[in-house]
Amino acid sequence: WENTLAYTKTFGIHGIDFVGGISSQENTFRQLNTTGTGLLSNELRNIGSLNTLIATGNQQTWSLASQFARLQYKLTDKYIITGTVRRDGSSRFGPGKQWGVFPSIGVAWNVSQESFMANSKVFDNLKIRGSWGTAGNQNIGLFQYDATYGTGPSVRDNRGYVFGTNKAYQQGLALNGLANQNLTWETSIQSNIGLDASILNNRINFTADYYVRESSDFLLDVPVPAQTGYTTATRNVGSIRNSGLELALEYRESLTAFKWAVAGNITTIKNEILSFTDGVTAVGNFSNALGFQNYGGNIWTAYSQSRVGGNIGAFYGFRTDGIYQTKAEVDAVNASAKAKYGTTAFYQNTLTSPGDRRFVDVNGDGRITDADREIIGTPIP
Repeated sequence: WENTLAYTKTFGIHGIDFVGGISSQENTFRQLNTTGTGLLSNELRNIGSLNTLIATGNQQTWSLASQFARLQYKLTDKYIITGTVRRDGSSRFGPGKQWGVFPSIGVAWNVSQESFMANSKVFDNLKIRGSWGTAGNQNIGLFQYDATYGTGPSVRDNRGYVFGTNKAYQQGLALNGLANQNLTWETSIQSNIGLDASILNNRINFTADYYVRESSDFLLDVPVPAQTGYTTATRNVGSIRNSGLELALEYRESLTAFKWAVAGNITTIKNEILSFTDGVTAVGNFSNALGFQNYGGNIWTAYSQSRVGGNIGAFYGFRTDGIYQTKAEVDAVNASAKAKYGTTAFYQNTLTSPGDRRFVDVNGDGRITDADREIIGTPIP
């Protein structure tokens, strides 16, 4: 539910506009799944006909509570100041970390309303504006701040135990992940300065904005020591900056019977990772969603890598150096690897053949290993 209060007042050359409110959201997700085997006929649709039956299900509830306010002040429509503030509380974070406060402020100068612009033959509208504000992000899984336990089919994930003389697996409980009571809101701070201009009876409209957005304590799954029994854990880590220029130009013909418009825009962006925490200088993508296969013992699960000073999600892999044309080429590089590392060694892959890509031995050790991977591109245009 949401409740708001609005107040608008104009007195002389002054004007104020206020909006305030509170809101509350609660979401509940329920899931029920049943699987089984031993159905006598595919025509039967009754789960009671199954010889073996496994039923699983869960319910998850999460909520968000907010208070917010906005106050705008105008002086003869020339000078405008707007201030806002939000206070959000999320159930995705633990006690003492659930609430975040996110203020912002914006100012605008309507230059075209000034007396010295009254007789302007160039500008129909000219406005200069600037803003600064913060925003929060709470998008992580539920209860990652706490130690939760779960059951599972014993033969699949080793959650169970063997009891009795028949050595039968029994379901058990295991910790789902590492708890982190310090998880809190990811925060973004953005500054912006802009210009709006219109000429030729508002036929041509131009907008320019320069922005800087810096996010800190962003929520990320980071590698943890194997001794913990897990590969990653959710942490508030590091900071990243995006900056750039946005330009938009429009021509609009609205003073004739046939009305039409054409517009174009261009945006630049510079993305830079400023820091990670805990001495980490690079973070991989943590998954093999693209299904890359194992090449010569080098598992391609990390097909992107984010490094301090570089771009987020930079492409990470082997640099190619052409294609093997003949089997003699393959045999030659494999022979060099065997001479250096033994008869079972190979340069790139045991199945390499003519037509395959040839990878660059970046570190010069005579074979292709994980150490030969490098940043090979950026996902940012």
